[in-house]
Amino acid sequence: MEHLETMKTMEHERRMEGEKRKEEIQEDKAKRREELEELRRKEDREYKLQDNSYLLTLGTYKSGRDLSLFLAKFEKVMADCKEPKNNWLTNLYPKLTEVLCARFDNLPDEQKNYDHVKIVLLQSLGKTVSRAD
Repeated sequence: MEHLETMKTMEHERRMEGEKRKEEIQEDKAKRREELEELRRKEDREYKLQDNSYLLTLGTYKSGRDLSLFLAKFEKVMADCKEPKNNWLTNLYPKLTEVLCARFDNLPDEQKNYDHVKIVLLQSLGKTVSRAD
C-alpha cells in the first residue's frame, strides 16, 4: 500500500514537473517571438534609413527656403521610417547648413532634443513659434 502511494506521489510530481516545463517552454517561445519581432522592426527602420530613399527624397535644406516646410517634410519622413524621435537630430544634422547647425551645437545636452532644436532653429530665422508647433 505504501508503495502504491509513493508511486502516485512520484507520478503526480512528474506530471507537475512536465506541466511546469511546458509553461517554461511556452514562455521562452513567447519571449523569443517578441525578440524576433523587435529585431525585425529594428532592421526595417535601419533598412529604410540605410536605403536613404526616404532621406534622399528630402534633400538638404538650402538657405532662403522655407525651414518650416522642410522640417514638416523631415518629420513625415522620420515618422514614415518609424524612427524613434530621440534619433531625429542625428538624421537632421547632415541635412542642415553649417550656419543652422552652429545654432544648436552650443546648446546644453539636456536641450538637444528635436522639439527644442526645432524651436531654436525657427526662432533664429525670425519665425514666431508656439510650443504646440
